[in-house]
Amino acid sequence: MTGDHLPDHLERYACDVRDLLGLQDWTITITLVDEIDHDPRTGGQCSYLEPYRIAKILIRRDATDEKMHEHLMHELLHAALAPLDYAAQSAVELVPKPQRKVAKQMVYDGCERAVVALAKALVAGIRPPPSSPSAACTPVLE
Repeated sequence: MTGDHLPDHLERYACDVRDLLGLQDWTITITLVDEIDHDPRTGGQCSYLEPYRIAKILIRRDATDEKMHEHLMHELLHAALAPLDYAAQSAVELVPKPQRKVAKQMVYDGCERAVVALAKALVAGIRPPPSSPSAACTPVLE
């Protein structure tokens, strides 16, 4: 992985996440930027070409280390889930043209919500917060 002055500890974290998500055969470029899409709320962005296993990730340079961990996990998850995104986008093309814009937004929103949830769980190490009793997650067997 390459990056624009990515601190060593964040480079190691990004490599660990890449390996965890099975992206070792991808060429991934991580670039620290001042702004993404002229939106101060956007912390990261991932563009990818899944058939070629190439991803370009932008991360805001003013993020804290904790936020950078979250953004790196989130954006690398987008790359890992690229086959699902490509399949969903292909299915959207089967939707009649008048409804296609809504279908595309539904796919985008669903994928984004899934990536947010997965990233939060993985960054937290899939451990319950200290205030949560572990018994709160009791499986139901039928």
